[in-house]
Amino acid sequence: MNTITNENSSMIRDIDKVLARVDADRPLMMSPDGVLTYGNLKKRISKLRGLFGALGLTPGNRVVIASDNDETVVTVFFALLTSGLTAIISDGRTTPHELSTLIASADPAAVFVDEDLLAEFSKHHQFPASKTVCLNARENQGARATHAGKVYPDVLNEVPEVAQSPHVAPDTLALIVFTSGTTSNPKGVCLSHANLQAQLETFREIYGFDAKSRLLNILPLHHVDGLIRGPLAALWFNAQLFRPMRFGVTETGNLLDVILAEQITHFITVPALLTLVDRLGSAAAGAFSGPDFRYIISSADALDTNLWTRLEARLGTKIVNAYGLSEVVCDALFCGPNEASRKVGTLGKPVGCKAQIVDLDGAEAGVGVTGELILSGPMVMQGYFRSQADTDRVLRNGWFYTGDLVSCDGEGFYHFKGRKKSVIVSRGVTIYPESITNAVLKMPGIAEAVSFGVDDELWGQSVVACVVTAAGANISKIDVIDHCRTHLSPEKIPSDVYFLDELPRGPSGKIKLDLIRHTAKAAEPSSDPSQDVFQIAADCFNVPRESLSLESSPYNTEGWDSPAHLDFIIRLETHFGVSLSPEDIIELGTLADAETKIQHLLS
Repeated sequence: MNTITNENSSMIRDIDKVLARVDADRPLMMSPDGVLTYGNLKKRISKLRGLFGALGLTPGNRVVIASDNDETVVTVFFALLTSGLTAIISDGRTTPHELSTLIASADPAAVFVDEDLLAEFSKHHQFPASKTVCLNARENQGARATHAGKVYPDVLNEVPEVAQSPHVAPDTLALIVFTSGTTSNPKGVCLSHANLQAQLETFREIYGFDAKSRLLNILPLHHVDGLIRGPLAALWFNAQLFRPMRFGVTETGNLLDVILAEQITHFITVPALLTLVDRLGSAAAGAFSGPDFRYIISSADALDTNLWTRLEARLGTKIVNAYGLSEVVCDALFCGPNEASRKVGTLGKPVGCKAQIVDLDGAEAGVGVTGELILSGPMVMQGYFRSQADTDRVLRNGWFYTGDLVSCDGEGFYHFKGRKKSVIVSRGVTIYPESITNAVLKMPGIAEAVSFGVDDELWGQSVVACVVTAAGANISKIDVIDHCRTHLSPEKIPSDVYFLDELPRGPSGKIKLDLIRHTAKAAEPSSDPSQDVFQIAADCFNVPRESLSLESSPYNTEGWDSPAHLDFIIRLETHFGVSLSPEDIIELGTLADAETKIQHLLS
């Protein structure tokens, strides 16, 4: 692991200074859960430190946060950060199984968890009640009584305020990001206070964040793109963060309205969401016309050059394309916003770190030669949690081996070529395929399984599972997907399931992924020729056709989430040879709406 000086963390000191001088009534974050002011955050941090003491927590201890409440996550995270404790943030929509795996991997000293999730988790898994804090509890719920009365925020009334920050060394772990989080051997990316501070200072240099910045970022807080470029950046720069809604496809127009209404300066997003903005056509242009708006920041996945060019022309604003991984906090290469580092279609140039491209022998690759991108600098992680072998594999002689294939042109711009690693990047989210495989294998009647990503024109990659059933088992694609819904977060649920007689393997028993990809493609059933809106919906949402009705909508149909909605629209257009207008897309809220619009367009 990297070694950093043992002096006191200036990150905590600088955050304390912000909280001490800023107007207590100034909003830090606006979310569906309320308005979090700087003053309320400061007071809540002091009270949470008292709670940490009551729980026996000391600097260096690890604490898991599992909540779907943005304000709670942000408040507890900042209290942990400024107390020298290490935060591990779970997906707020995680399943009890995934939470159990995360807890087993992180070995935390305490867990802060939403009551509904805690109640389900406690049915099958154990964690000491004395180290559990129940979040967002309601009256007469079992978890309130089960966990010794430690119900947040009520429990804060029982503990003293602790205003003084502890002495914390810069190399103290601030955050562990368990990428994907449900593999049999999940990797926890260990990020120190010094790592986070280096990234924030790079943001200052590149993005020009300051106290006048008004950031719009609705990305999940359990991902670094949502957390670091969201609440942490807002607090660090005395800025304001807007998380106005729980996002769905039909909210795209409303999200853009926020940009103009709230005088947003930076829209922080991912290519998948920009695809939805693109679908609105010229109707989206007005959102970026205000005098305060500066540019869009896109990250977490490859940004299609055509989409990039088209949106900039239509919206009249720049898109800054940032490249990075959790292992370097957020971003290491930047394309824009200044012209010297801007070349549309590229990853830009490294800032705040050094970059090289090496061939298979480890020699530096020449101009235009494709090789593996390696990075060195203060943002590079300390290593993988309790996994020295994995750490040694990617951290060598001060360089982090990304596993991504790039080339560099004569002007110093980096071009993305592909991924060396097996991870899936879908909709801007990094997923380890083993997490899906392990979940599928828990299903009765499944003898073998393997999961991987396939190219997807819309989302970059989509998840596919190939399975071999046990003798006599009668299992359908819908059965497998329904099983996955109870074990996996939404972004990890396979979009397709293929049934094979056997998984092709080499002499050593290792699955031949290249062959299985070909086998799966050959096994794919031909498309349904029926011009039936219901059947298209059933295919898109992975539900039985008979479960749908004219009243089916995203609010009562499992699987009808934002990506599936966009897929539904595209398949309708392709199947019927029609084009839905931006207004049609926004108004399409039920299958009755879909039928009516298609019939109108065909008449």
